[in-house]
Amino acid sequence: MKQLIYCDNNATTALDPRVLEKMMPWLTTQFGNASARIYPLGRNAYEAVESSRLMLADFLNANKEEISFTSGSTESINLAMRGVFDSYKSRGKHILISRTEHNAVIETACALEQQGAEIEYINVDENGMIKRDELEKQIRKDTLLTCVMLVNNETGTVQPIEEVSELVRRTKSFLLCDATQAPGRIDFPKLNQYADLIALSAHKLYGPKGVGVLYAKRKNPRVSLTPQLTGGNQELGLRAGTLNVPGIVGFGAAVSLLNQDELQRIQSLRDRFEDQVTKHSSTSINSKSVTRACNTSSITFMNHTAQELILLLQDTAAVSTGSACSSTSDEPSHVLLAMGHSPQQALSTLRFSFGRFNTASEIDSISEKLQEILTA
Repeated sequence: MKQLIYCDNNATTALDPRVLEKMMPWLTTQFGNASARIYPLGRNAYEAVESSRLMLADFLNANKEEISFTSGSTESINLAMRGVFDSYKSRGKHILISRTEHNAVIETACALEQQGAEIEYINVDENGMIKRDELEKQIRKDTLLTCVMLVNNETGTVQPIEEVSELVRRTKSFLLCDATQAPGRIDFPKLNQYADLIALSAHKLYGPKGVGVLYAKRKNPRVSLTPQLTGGNQELGLRAGTLNVPGIVGFGAAVSLLNQDELQRIQSLRDRFEDQVTKHSSTSINSKSVTRACNTSSITFMNHTAQELILLLQDTAAVSTGSACSSTSDEPSHVLLAMGHSPQQALSTLRFSFGRFNTASEIDSISEKLQEILTA
């Protein structure tokens, strides 16, 4: 059977064999609980966790006390948003979120609205870039939290987080940045200079599923979060539960393998793909005129629906319409609608997201298949 070409790296990435190798002892012989430090098995696990915590802290230009391990970005986002609201709602209940955020942010905001939060949305332009002039007017003295993702998971649009931060800093509002799609896709900035809370997930950067990180600033300003999982004093009391030692080790290993040369290689594959596919006049690349993640190509096909194309490509490549969390929905993408697409255009858009293990020959194969479909 012909192997399927995997072009959905924004949904998840393959586990790098080098990461798995680092994880294996902690899945087998080194099975200790990191909280049971009274004997060597537990101490070894604890030290492995702390070693990975230092790696993540270095990656985020942070202190290790600012790094908490979670089950993934969705939990990190929930802990950040709910934790801030529970701790500071006496100071203000106004929360701003961009219209193109991941559903982890949007649905958590809706849940907080039921608890008294006032949710307001930040509009974006046709490229998915937030409208900074509108954001400047929207931020108020009682704005508690502003949520702007760094890299959009559907279009790859990179938001000007430094400029957003400048606006947010004019008030006592905290800035939450969902940076899940950024590592391995952009030249990662010193993000903690701009954001007070940062969410990451290992499985987006060739690490294991089921482990994430929440960065929470400890000074200038210090962010105090109300724990959302109780029952133990793990993670400085912020997040109870037995630590996922193999996953945490894998996260550290995955971060250590990121490099700048890889970004350039992946972008060359993405550009090669777009050059070939856009020779057909019925295609349009979304957000092409702004800075995008190196691996992401969101393409609207004028004469075909996305679902039709997925079926025609199913024996060649794995692609998606957008967020994996919404892949079973028949509704048009809220991201594309916010960018001014019609429902029909949104339902005719596919996301191709390339990664470490893609090759030029694979790019050529999927391009040829698409050209065959589009000219049929």
